[in-house]
Amino acid sequence: MPDNRLPPLASLRAFDAASRHLSLTYAAEELSITPSAVSHQIRILEDYLGVSLFERLPRKLVLTSQGARYAAYINRGFREIRNGTNEIIGSARRGILNVSTVPVFASQFLTHQLADFAEVHPSIDVRLEITHQLRDLKRDQIDVAIRYGSGDWPGLDAAKLIENSASPACHPDILAKRTVTDIDWQSERLIAVQQASDGWPAWFGHLQLDTPVTADEVWVDSLVAGIGAARDGQGWIMVPRYLIVDDLSEGRLVQPFDTSISSDQTYYLVCNPDKKRSAAVRTFSEWLQSVIAAKLENTQMNLIHR
Repeated sequence: MPDNRLPPLASLRAFDAASRHLSLTYAAEELSITPSAVSHQIRILEDYLGVSLFERLPRKLVLTSQGARYAAYINRGFREIRNGTNEIIGSARRGILNVSTVPVFASQFLTHQLADFAEVHPSIDVRLEITHQLRDLKRDQIDVAIRYGSGDWPGLDAAKLIENSASPACHPDILAKRTVTDIDWQSERLIAVQQASDGWPAWFGHLQLDTPVTADEVWVDSLVAGIGAARDGQGWIMVPRYLIVDDLSEGRLVQPFDTSISSDQTYYLVCNPDKKRSAAVRTFSEWLQSVIAAKLENTQMNLIHR
């Protein structure tokens, strides 16, 4: 059976300092104790180990071979402790915020806004993780996550970021020289997203139309890919406006219908209840909600005056 006991911490600290400085005086200054106290702690450690760690020469210390071997372990151990302590203290002072989000929200919205957040809130360092995985917030040390769903995640606090509704969008060239009243959905190319394959049936159901059975379809594996295909003029895609605000404002896409279909699933800001009162989490949440609202309002105004 291995012996899991550790030598006295005070003796290890004295040895660590003395082995680095090779001086009882300098070690004592670092530890704010007397040189004789350093010497006493080293002797306790030598008795514990049953070996001599230093050759005590006039005016200096020299590590024995076993002392040098042991110092390599102890110095490394205390260095790791110091580094870890500085990292934790530094994180607390900087207000590091670990945020996990799904790829489409990150690529279509969040990453474009983080520079503005950093400028307004320089004391909060956002560390962004982009993943489809449903992360365990406590185990994975995630402060806040942006999740898509109904808001029902047991044991977690969920704040809705936005109401979710979608309508068809396409490249402006697809509507060139015609209006929405000229659209024959039987002949339009539809972009179907595997992760949201019921988008088009819901749209046609909303319009009280039969789902076109002869419509040309482009299947993609994600909404990010679907938006990219729409930008390239490959067809129509069902998408919430807040995910394409920049595309609409800059004319890469148009969303010409006044009607949209609502969903009971949308994006939520999710955190453990004990994180809800965190100043960084509260600041990030309020900022994100205000940015979403402002972006949608500005986009709407731009479209009205275009």
